[in-house]
Amino acid sequence: MGGRLENPGGFGVAGVSSREKMPAMTELKHLRAEDAHTDSSTAAARFSPAPEIRDFMPADMEAFVTAYDEVWGWEIHADPASMERSTMALAYTLTNLLRADAARTALLPDGRPGALACMRWDASNPQTHGVEPAHRDLARIRMKTLYERCVSRLAATNLGRDCLEFEDDLMAVNHELMGRLPPVPEGGRAELIYLITVREARGLGLGKALMDDFEAACRTRGIGDAFLYTDNHCHWKIYLKRGWSIAAKKRWRAPIEDDAIESMLMRKAMQP
Repeated sequence: MGGRLENPGGFGVAGVSSREKMPAMTELKHLRAEDAHTDSSTAAARFSPAPEIRDFMPADMEAFVTAYDEVWGWEIHADPASMERSTMALAYTLTNLLRADAARTALLPDGRPGALACMRWDASNPQTHGVEPAHRDLARIRMKTLYERCVSRLAATNLGRDCLEFEDDLMAVNHELMGRLPPVPEGGRAELIYLITVREARGLGLGKALMDDFEAACRTRGIGDAFLYTDNHCHWKIYLKRGWSIAAKKRWRAPIEDDAIESMLMRKAMQP
């Protein structure tokens, strides 16, 4: 899991307007509208041995916010209708998309979004976070605005502030782990920021297909190595099976977790 976006576009915590009090999932309608003009054939999946992969579209957002909530939401609140739980799921998904230079969606056979991978190609500087590319199109600018609303909403409650504190602590741990990496190799260093599958896609190979897609793109770009952050609350052993190794790890405690977290930074060479 990655950290919360660090001061995205200079946004601060402001008062919550009446519109900002709308449920997080309802606000996703504004992002889904961005794709209303898209030819449906673009997102239609073809039945084939390999999953179809395309660039992420705002219409995919709800599927992956729901996927995050199903996997980690219970750690925030037992009630799925909790404001903090639903808002954190949206904020975390937006964070990873806004940090990314690229985001790819693997489709289920019926054309619905099944898995998401977010990545950035120049991860040598931990402060870059791919924020500038977010200004390149209207949809991502709107994502930044929606992220600001999420932060404002979370900052208004004790549990919400605990969630934000957790993300800040996680970011600090991740930055510490990154400092233990060997020097950046020739060709640079990429990051696999985020990988998640929806419930219906588990076991269908969509996550594996997105990892293959990411690694192939790294090799094409001549990138020397790549890294990712994970922890013992994730399915981290799948990366070991694919040739990633643990480069650094740290055990720590967070305000919204009952058990200690073991954060890990994994690394893999992308060139022979």
